[in-house]
Amino acid sequence: PEKAWEVAAKSPAAMRDLLAAMPLIADAGLRASLYPKIEPLLAGSTAGPAIQSVKGRYVRIELPGKQKTLTLATIVGTNERVVSAGALDLSRALLRFGDPKRRARSSRPLGRFDLKGVLRGAPRPIDPAKDGVVFSLATPQGGQMAILARTLALKGGGRRLVGRSSEGGGVVTVALARARRGYRFTARGRHLDLAALEPDAGDPRSRDLTVAFEVSGASFVRNRNLVARRNVFRLSRRRA
Repeated sequence: PEKAWEVAAKSPAAMRDLLAAMPLIADAGLRASLYPKIEPLLAGSTAGPAIQSVKGRYVRIELPGKQKTLTLATIVGTNERVVSAGALDLSRALLRFGDPKRRARSSRPLGRFDLKGVLRGAPRPIDPAKDGVVFSLATPQGGQMAILARTLALKGGGRRLVGRSSEGGGVVTVALARARRGYRFTARGRHLDLAALEPDAGDPRSRDLTVAFEVSGASFVRNRNLVARRNVFRLSRRRA
């Protein structure tokens, strides 16, 4: 982290990139180690010019209560704009890279994913006229994170909103349905090039997957472990 911070501190753009990527870091210890460096950004104190001009993202790891459950608190900016942290419950996750032989014969990518869950804790109702969704999937690759990210405009009204993006190849669709205490969501990707997410981090039978949404002034992030069954990675039975 020291080297990455030194590089990011040289310019506002590099610092923005580093801070924006922090919620996708799977290693909680690594995120926590950056806390002393990021804290001064909130006060706008003695940081250098390149850091002072950054409207960045601050991540704090807490272990409240007897359950000692990890929660993510996120603040964006200093005094102008705050993005709160919501909760993401993931009930279904399927990740398929495609059979190597079929991929060799196919004229288009065969990667796909299916996700289902609930977003809780949005500070206000989602307005399709104003709010878009920033959706991302990530897997750890050595000391870095491989990320697939899409920004989707929302359409619809009432209790159901849908966003669709074909930018970058393939199709990603996110549907949000208003629920009693948040939004139920489904996210689907078809004909995607997921080669960056595919290499395993030591165990070819499992993947650590990070799912993230940013919408309606809130950030939702969840890490889960997927296990391979017949060339498809699915949620393990062990809860994260």
